[in-house]
Amino acid sequence: MSRIDIPKFAKIGIVILLAFFLIAVIIILVGDGTFFGKKNIVFDDSIILHQPLVAPQPPSMPDEYHLVRPKDYVWTEDDIERWFSPPDKELLDSLQAANDAVISDLLEVAP
Repeated sequence: MSRIDIPKFAKIGIVILLAFFLIAVIIILVGDGTFFGKKNIVFDDSIILHQPLVAPQPPSMPDEYHLVRPKDYVWTEDDIERWFSPPDKELLDSLQAANDAVISDLLEVAP
């Protein structure tokens, strides 16, 4: 193994440290912006209003839409005609057939 030349190693280390220091100084000067004659731009924070501020309109809600219905509310005949449609015979028969099929499947696999 060769021996390390301490004075040569120290000189190289000092040169590397000086190079890093020089690079840091250049970065600081360029980053400041005054090194190349650049001026910092300052923006005015004041707001000039040409018209008064107006809040946006809230979304509208249809008249027939109710957020809450009173607990003691009883449907009137008009409500029944408007909102309730009685099921027809075909719909009830198809529902009964589907339920019978489910029950049959359950009974077939029951022990």
